[in-house]
Amino acid sequence: RLWLGSDHILSVAEEGYTARYGRFFFKDVQGFIVRRTWTREWLTIPLLAGALLYTYIMVALAMESEGSDAAAAFLAIGLPASLFWLAAVINWMRGPTCATYLQTAVQTHHLPSLNRLRLALRVINTLRPLIEGSQQHIPPAPPDSSFGLITNARLETRPPLTPYSGHAHTILFSVLLADALHTLLTFVANNAFISLLGILISIILILSLIAAIVRHADTDLPRSIKGLTLLVAGYLAIAYFMGGLLNLVVAVSYPAAHTDDPLFAFRIVSSLRPYDSYPLLFMSLFSLFTAGTIGSLGLLGALRLRKAPVAFSAPPPLPPIQPVSRS
Repeated sequence: RLWLGSDHILSVAEEGYTARYGRFFFKDVQGFIVRRTWTREWLTIPLLAGALLYTYIMVALAMESEGSDAAAAFLAIGLPASLFWLAAVINWMRGPTCATYLQTAVQTHHLPSLNRLRLALRVINTLRPLIEGSQQHIPPAPPDSSFGLITNARLETRPPLTPYSGHAHTILFSVLLADALHTLLTFVANNAFISLLGILISIILILSLIAAIVRHADTDLPRSIKGLTLLVAGYLAIAYFMGGLLNLVVAVSYPAAHTDDPLFAFRIVSSLRPYDSYPLLFMSLFSLFTAGTIGSLGLLGALRLRKAPVAFSAPPPLPPIQPVSRS
């Protein structure tokens, strides 16, 4: 959050049970740096994927059902589909995302609350007269100086990345490993409870992925972990696509029974094991290998990052001691 005082700005960044405060007086502010980011686009991808998946399931069930069964399908699947569509539209309508930094003579401070371009420019335009008024007694900077308010959204110089903190990626890769263990469990037994457990893990995995993408934006998180996070998004897209094809095959194979019972496809899928058919075996092995590999590598990287010692610069060497001559 960003609070406005009579002669200063107070920045409050909350992380769990801790909070970081930064107070910046108007007379010390040299400029604002606003840089365009692509967080909105990365958030839209999983939201649209979830919306399209649930919409596809809702339409497929409605076409195979009649009367009250079709209404039940719309109510059961339409609610999560509407939530995904609403979240995607709201995220896009809020405008492009950005990273905003406040520049002083001694530091460049990240302002996480100003993460949308329209909001950042509006706040900067509000603060401009207050900062200029408090700096009237300061002599103007030379023409070639870089001081002043910088409101351009595209800058050639990239501001320093903020240190990464939090548990979002640790949770993401842990849930991904849980998904791999769930797939391994289906080789031994499969029933309605195990299928519902898989659906719950999938929902938690999607939410964890969104949180991780938001959390690692504009941070110094290693590229390897960021790349693994994007691989999780690709894995989910492929897995949901293959799951949709499986439901479609079940609906086409048993049209009469599916019309009598809207949950017939769920019952059939819940009774199948990976070795019952080659396509299902391929899907299960793909899920087990991909989720297990990405989850293991990502979790090891996240845990290693949290245990990495903080590097301190060594003090400069002492000058040599000059011998004292005795007269």
